[in-house]
Amino acid sequence: MIGIGIADASGLIGYAVQRVIKHAGTWQLTSTILLLGVLSNIVGSVGYIVLVPLACRAYLAAGRSPLAGLATAFAGVAGGTHATFFITTYDIVIAGISTSALNLIHPKLSVSPLANYYFLSASVLLLVAVGTLVSIKIVEPRLSLSEQVNADNIAVKPSKENDRALKAAASLFVASIGLILFATLSESGWFSPCRSSTISKKRSH
Repeated sequence: MIGIGIADASGLIGYAVQRVIKHAGTWQLTSTILLLGVLSNIVGSVGYIVLVPLACRAYLAAGRSPLAGLATAFAGVAGGTHATFFITTYDIVIAGISTSALNLIHPKLSVSPLANYYFLSASVLLLVAVGTLVSIKIVEPRLSLSEQVNADNIAVKPSKENDRALKAAASLFVASIGLILFATLSESGWFSPCRSSTISKKRSH
């Protein structure tokens, strides 16, 4: 949260969003916000904390009402609970509960965590499609003119200096991810299970 606050106060988030959505249309922005909201359930309730304000900023940069962005992101996060393209801990828990109930009748049978995969995956597409249609055709047209925002008042003027800073921040982010992956997946990495077992063996000797 501290990092997000610093990035927002420095203008990094606003400028990055502005550059990303520069060539994005109304439908693309809305559907992307909804998709991110639906998929955010894989990291718990972070979507409410991070995505909702970012959606407001994205809509501001696009010259659209931030209230529409707030409603769109909130609908995606709240309405898309457990709908995802990925297997989460929720699927494992539900599979365990279902298996316990099933074993009352058939002790040798079990329910796989993949049992609901196709339904949940299809739900993502349905929620994004319906949510995008409702947001653009019903929600946004009902906003009063006083709630509309002029993008020129909040947009940061593109410049080589800002673009260079954005590229530097993106490069550092990618490098950080690479460092974490190396530390986790490499046998000589700091967080590697192999390294931990080697240290334990040395201590035992």
